[in-house]
Amino acid sequence: MGAPDLIRLLTFFRRLNLPRWPRRAAARIVEEHDLSSPSGALYDHYLPRSTVRSRIVALHGVTRKGKDDPRLVRFSRSLASAGVECFVPTLRGLAEFDWRGSDIDDLVALVLGVAGGARSLGVVGFSFGGSYALVAAARSEISQTLRFVLAVGAYHSLVDLYERVAAVGADGRFAGSRGDMDDWIYLHLVAARRLAPELRLDPATLVEMDSLLDRYCHSSSLPEKTSFYERHLEGRNLLQQDWAMADRAVLERLSPATRLRSVACPVRLLHDPEDAIVPADHAHKIAAELGRWDRSCRLVVTPLLHHVSLSSALMTADWVRIAALFLPVMAMRPGKDESGAD
Repeated sequence: MGAPDLIRLLTFFRRLNLPRWPRRAAARIVEEHDLSSPSGALYDHYLPRSTVRSRIVALHGVTRKGKDDPRLVRFSRSLASAGVECFVPTLRGLAEFDWRGSDIDDLVALVLGVAGGARSLGVVGFSFGGSYALVAAARSEISQTLRFVLAVGAYHSLVDLYERVAAVGADGRFAGSRGDMDDWIYLHLVAARRLAPELRLDPATLVEMDSLLDRYCHSSSLPEKTSFYERHLEGRNLLQQDWAMADRAVLERLSPATRLRSVACPVRLLHDPEDAIVPADHAHKIAAELGRWDRSCRLVVTPLLHHVSLSSALMTADWVRIAALFLPVMAMRPGKDESGAD
């Protein structure tokens, strides 16, 4: 990768830090498309007005907003302004807090629909979206199509992650030194939304909860979240109930664990060492499994703002290593892919 790619990468991360989106940087075209799948999935197409230098699919995590999550919109707009064509779907299961194998089918269908040939498309996924990207990359239909997968805050086994969260909830502990209460409330909100029929919450409470979930992580305050938690969720053992009702077969289908031998493209992993929702050991397990099959992988574990936020990347001491992970996003030209974990 040359100096122009590095300059474009620096500009991209700088745009993520701007308090307001600059008018001139918004010069891009966004169109919504129907994926024509049984789930009715939609995706946005961000097409740069300048030369297209690279093409990616960008995936959200567990958020009601899906492709319209403000953080993902800013990420995609920033990339489009840097010449990266982006395809950004809403994975219906993740957006509805329901773990569905059909999300992987939709992702595979999107890649097949927009890919221009072998090694033509990269995938960047955040949190659960990063894990879904790895599961999809192992599918034979697209394994030779993807140029790379970059997963930020991904889990290795959804079964193990679920079990850990339930165990933490059972004894009242929560690991992590940052954002503990915020993460704790979010896990309970997601569990409550999944268990809504069994909990028989009144309509007004459901409306308040959905409003809070719509604004979580970017425009809801901790006092507001705490107030709702204390009034409606505290002491109800929601994490244990959700684990007891989970379909283990579906959780395994949505886990990269045991599937990574079939991933043919280079994998790049970025994780927060203090991530309390998906602990960093999941990233190490992904790297270890890929290494077992001699698959190309880079792992960078470095403090981010929180879980999967990239807005502070320029301010970390590991900026050079983060840049190395993101350079393939900037250009289609093949580069040297290094194996191993940092």
